[in-house]
Order: sequence, then C-alpha cells, then structure tokens
Amino acid sequence: SAPQVQRLWEACQLPDFRKIAPEEHARLVGRIAGYILPDRGRIPREWANAEIEKLDRPQGDLDMLQQRLAHVRTWSYIAHRADWLDDAETFRARTRDVEDKLSDALHEALTQRFIDRRTSALLKSLKREDALPASVSADGEVTVEGHHVGRLDGLAFVPDPKAIGLEGRAVRNAALRALRPEVSRRLAHIASCDDAAMSLGRDGRIRIDGAAIARIVAGGAPLKPKLDLIGADNAGVAERAAAQQRVAGWLEKTIATVLRPLVSIETAWREAELRGEARGIAFRLLENGGALDRGGEDPAAFTPDATEALQRLGVRVGKQSVFVPQLLKPRAAHVLAILWHAAHPHRGHHGVFLPRPGALSAPLDHSRWWGECAAAGYRPCGRVAIRFDIVERLVEALDSDAQPDDGALAQLIGRPVRELAGVLTTLGYRRDETTKFWKPHTAKPKKTRPVKHGPFAELATLLPPAQHRRRGRPA
Repeated sequence: SAPQVQRLWEACQLPDFRKIAPEEHARLVGRIAGYILPDRGRIPREWANAEIEKLDRPQGDLDMLQQRLAHVRTWSYIAHRADWLDDAETFRARTRDVEDKLSDALHEALTQRFIDRRTSALLKSLKREDALPASVSADGEVTVEGHHVGRLDGLAFVPDPKAIGLEGRAVRNAALRALRPEVSRRLAHIASCDDAAMSLGRDGRIRIDGAAIARIVAGGAPLKPKLDLIGADNAGVAERAAAQQRVAGWLEKTIATVLRPLVSIETAWREAELRGEARGIAFRLLENGGALDRGGEDPAAFTPDATEALQRLGVRVGKQSVFVPQLLKPRAAHVLAILWHAAHPHRGHHGVFLPRPGALSAPLDHSRWWGECAAAGYRPCGRVAIRFDIVERLVEALDSDAQPDDGALAQLIGRPVRELAGVLTTLGYRRDETTKFWKPHTAKPKKTRPVKHGPFAELATLLPPAQHRRRGRPA
C-alpha cells in the first residue's frame, strides 16, 4: 500500500554512520523496515535496549571507540523518529548520554596518543649529544623537533600545562637544552640594549620589548632597590651577571634622573650637609615617601634656617604638607610609588597605590598608609587622597578673604560636593555657623612635658608623668 511504501522509504533514509559495508547497512535497514511497515508498527524495546547497551562501554582503543560512536549516532537518529519507538524521548536521552561518554573517552585517547608520541620523541632526543632543533615563534611559542612544548616569556620557560609526570619532565628538560642558545642570545641582547627599550611596570617588573625580564625584590630601600632576573636559571654565570648588571644600572640611572630631588635630600642627609632641624626633617621625608604632614611635626623644627636649607633642595614647606613638587610629576610618582611599595611589602596589602597621571585626587577604597600615598604624590584625607599641590591651593582658597562656595572648592580638588566636608574636616577645618564659611578648627593645645637635657634626656621622654607613677615601684 502507499503508506507502507512511505514507511519503507523513510527506513531507507537511515544514514550509514557506521560505514562497515553496504550489505551490513542494508540488513539493518531491512530489519527496521520489517518492524515499522505494519500498521502502528514499532521497533521492539528489548532489541533497542540491547543494542544501545552494547555501545555503552567507554573502554578500548581509538578504532573501537570511533566505531561505537558511529553506531550510537545511528541509534540517536532512530530515537529521533517518534513513530519508530514507543518511548522515543527516553531513548533520545539514553543515546545522548552514551554519545557524550564515548566522545569524552575518544578525546582522552587522542590526547594520550599525542602525548605518548611527544614524550617518546623528546626522551629519544635527550639521549643524543647534538643540539636539539628548537624554534620560538614571534609570540613565544616553543617547539622542539616539531612538538609544542610551551612558551618562552622573556627569559622564563613556561611548559605546556598538559604535560605532567614523566611527560612534563621530558618537556622541561628538552626545552631547557634546546632553548639554551636562544636564552643566551636574549641575555646578550639585554646586556647591550638601549635605555629606551626598558620600562618599569606598576607590578615592579622591568620589561624589554614588552617581556618581563627582571623584578624588584621586596625589602630593599626605596632608593637602593634589589632586583633579580626572571628565568634563565640554567644560563652561564657570566652572561647572566652581565644582563643583571645592565638592568641594575638602568634602574639606578632612572632613579638618579627621575627622583633627583629625593636623591639629593638623601645625599645631603647621609653626608651631614644638613644641620639641626633640617637634617631631622630630611630623614623624616625619606622614611615617609617624600612628604610629611606638617600638622604632625614639631612646629619648632621649621626654623627659618631649616626651611631655607630644605628649599634649596627643592622642598616646599606648605601650610598643610611638606613635600617636593618635582616628585609630583607623573613619571617620578610612578617610579617612587613602585619602589616604596616594594620596600614595604607588609604595608601594601592592596597593590601599589598609583592614580592615573595628572589626577587631582583619587578615592581610597582601602585603608592606606601615609607613605604609600605620599610616594605617589597624594595626601590621604579620609576616604580621599588629594595631590599635595592641590591641597595647598585648597587651603589658600579657604584662607582668602573671598572664600569660594562649596561647589567651587569641590571642583578645585576634583571631587563631588558631598565629599568636601570629610576632606576639610580631616584637614582641620569646620563650618562656621554664623558666616557659613570654613574656618580652621582651633583646639586647645595639649599640655606637653618640658624637654629635659642631659645624658638621660631621651630616656626621660619615655617615662610617664610623675602623677601616674606608683609609689614603691619603678616606673
């Protein structure tokens, strides 16, 4: 009948995923047609379950897995014919699950075959005495005898993360041997490269042509940092030392040039060119990121002679801060902030503080030490850090006879009006309710103990006042 011819034609359209033989495929089509040609005919559930069960085995070699995967795809096609099976939805889920298992097993088998071949080739090549043929692409991809083994990032070899165990050791050993000439060439390039090719990143790493080749080691002094090469551990001592000396020389020259005012202050302090109060202030500048909160220092220390001596070194003694204007330039702030962060690793828990170049202010999302803000050229004012020269402009505007309104003051520091009150309160100002102007907060001066002189003067400042000492026991 016409319906039976239609059903037979549908059965003949079954794709031959298995590719075994035409006779085998015709036999399968004939059996399916025999089940579905009768009116409301269906493929028996028992036969379908048994055939799929045979394929649900993700073990075996590549050929066997590929064959099972082809078979299950045939049954997946059958399961998508709702008029061939009574419970087609259940069979679709079952064949999909088996197909996923076999696909994963086939992928692992293919990967293992590649790894085994690569491991075998690399282990065999390590037994030879001649140099291994290695190539490094423009983006750093490394191949040894045609096998991908990892990438060369600057001087550091990063092995293929898929290579583990014996294969990982073979990859690493083969790459280190094969890359020895390339690493030596790069070290020689570093030892003779121009200053313009080097740059210092905010992560404390020195780069040449974009590749990190050295890093600043934590713990050194800001103006005398320590650094180490990244990678090239198996290179010759002399060629490695030459490259490191070149990078250290560049960094030293950069500090001497970009941070010249701070270097001059350090030299004047170390060689005792500064006297009295000026020498003490210079030391405080060096240990606090190149700037001081004037309100936190002894006012008596800023004598005319001390102020004049500091000004000759480029120091500005402002109303709120003592700082070096030359250090506020973007490049100087960039270098000093990175050096200060490396010198104080236990204080910089949130990464180096370094606002964008030219920013008047920046939010403080985390608690920051004075030194890490000052090294970048900013004064912490509550939840906001404001550049030192902008703070002085703000104070001048506040102390002028025609004090600007809050909108103009907020615009001056580059912050919203809602943040102005917190900034001014931190700087020691309060709103005068009568005039509605901001005025310096005049607090009663704290009582201080008289300064004692003599050999025990320093010890005396550490002792509590007499009224707090307990009788009969040493303080």
